[in-house]
Amino acid sequence: MAPPSGNVHEGISPLVRRLIALTLGLTYLLIVLGGIVRVLDVPSCPGWPLCYGRWFPPPDPGLWLKWLHWVDASVVGIILVITTGLAWAELTISHPVTRMLALTVPVLLIEAGVGGLAAIADLPTRIMVMHLALSLILLAQVEMAWAYTRRPRVRFARAISARWIDTTLVLVYLFLLSGGLITQTGAAQACPEWPLCPEGLWPSGNWAMLVNVGHRYFAVVVAAVLGYTLYRVHRDATVNPPVRRWMMLAVLVFLLDALVGAMNVWTAFRRWTSAVHLILGVTVWALLVWASAIAYVPGTVRAPRERRRHGARAGWRAYVGLMKPGIVALLVVTTLAGMIIAARGWPDTRLLLWTLVGSILSAGGANALNSYYDRDIDSRMARTSRRPLPQGLVSPRQAFTFGIVCIVLGVMVMTVFVNPLAGGITALGAFWYTVIYTRWLKRATDQNIVIGGAAGAFAPVVGWAAVTGRVDVLAIVLFLLIFMWTPPHTWAFVLVVLKDYERVGIPMLPVVRGVERTTREIVLYTWLTVAVTLIPSVLGILGPAYLAGMLVLNAIFLYLAYRLRRQPDKALANRLYQYSNAYLYLAFALMAFDRMGGLL
Repeated sequence: MAPPSGNVHEGISPLVRRLIALTLGLTYLLIVLGGIVRVLDVPSCPGWPLCYGRWFPPPDPGLWLKWLHWVDASVVGIILVITTGLAWAELTISHPVTRMLALTVPVLLIEAGVGGLAAIADLPTRIMVMHLALSLILLAQVEMAWAYTRRPRVRFARAISARWIDTTLVLVYLFLLSGGLITQTGAAQACPEWPLCPEGLWPSGNWAMLVNVGHRYFAVVVAAVLGYTLYRVHRDATVNPPVRRWMMLAVLVFLLDALVGAMNVWTAFRRWTSAVHLILGVTVWALLVWASAIAYVPGTVRAPRERRRHGARAGWRAYVGLMKPGIVALLVVTTLAGMIIAARGWPDTRLLLWTLVGSILSAGGANALNSYYDRDIDSRMARTSRRPLPQGLVSPRQAFTFGIVCIVLGVMVMTVFVNPLAGGITALGAFWYTVIYTRWLKRATDQNIVIGGAAGAFAPVVGWAAVTGRVDVLAIVLFLLIFMWTPPHTWAFVLVVLKDYERVGIPMLPVVRGVERTTREIVLYTWLTVAVTLIPSVLGILGPAYLAGMLVLNAIFLYLAYRLRRQPDKALANRLYQYSNAYLYLAFALMAFDRMGGLL
């Protein structure tokens, strides 16, 4: 969550500041009350917005909590609308405070609509999880608006460690949604022991047990990233000093929350421990949002005026460019192929649409973050110099925010409208590409694309999980196929544009080890790809039609790889690169053809 630049708090009246502060407190209370009502499983009040035809509920503690939740939501909505109007009157519409408040209105309307429906009808679990997701976003928006009113009179640049804070923020957001899913589905009692279930590390029980155990493992990942982020913040000389204190507090509250989560199991899921668990989780979210909001240092991040105007004209095309449509198209095709192969035909249309929407959003968001992190080298490479960030069509802050929002929305769509397993794999793929590959491996080792290539390999597994709700042997084969195919495909392309990578010093294999070593590795990984494609036939999963087609495709792939090995030049490297694209599409097409029983 990047802060605005400029003297953002000038001209803001004390009344607007107090109203924003009041809204912040009431929004936090709103989420807490809503969670407690769900934990206590309070029955609905017939006749919403009344309760049993009365403005005040009967003398029942649960109904009074639900009524207070409604009243709080109404007050938050009224104050937000009034505050947005006052801010608009006092400031310009482009002022950061006004813009942030204006963005809260549609979120609040959707959240209120879902809450109203929940009050009069039993909604599906996925809708209630979306209600929680919107509530957390609303809290973050109000908190950011409050932070913008308290800035000193300086321009702002992001601290170096702020990127890690934002990464942690996304992980905690997804972690809270997974906890909400457990509460809504009643999966909390599926595993009555802690830290592991009686069945071991990964039980083979029902869906509720898998969700429960997955949430616990996710907690370990979040704790590790939180600890590392705290370490980075304390070593960062550019960070605003209060950020260290807020991050430390967030880590401590998270550890306390984990302890309460364990107590939740030990106390046989008493309602008070569930309520405290929820309150602490929301508190961690609020603390991290605040740490992100104030992670600034004096400086300037303003782009030249003419570039800002250019960016305004670029509009939606610049954001589409950030998503890298060519890469997204490849991932969408492999996701679709995974669905068709899993379904043995055309999958359910509604499921297909939601899966593709989630895939496009998450993949596009990951590509936008890749552009954000690589903006320093993209401007110096001929093939990437015309991307939106090097051209100044969007600012780094806009690119980062756009990427985070797209990933969160994509994972949310997958989790809520497809299934949690598909959502989890989607989140893992985005994390692998943006953090493991882009932030770590790409500039650290010549084996970057070997390990980082797993990011694209998750796409067909997402498609398979979307249809089946599980991961089977053939899904693992689809993963391994892309994982082994990625190195020869990518290294062939790097050989074509080798001077670009040499200029910016990215340690791709051809740059560090030379062309001779690269062509040898291309042959090796081509053979590994061929071996993976034969696994389904060896196991009897796919039939002779698939095997016959793959023998032809593999023969051509090996021929081109060996020819490049003997005669390494750009023309042959480009030919191998172009064929490898067609090879992957055709391999998936053959699998789908075979699974559908041939020509029907």
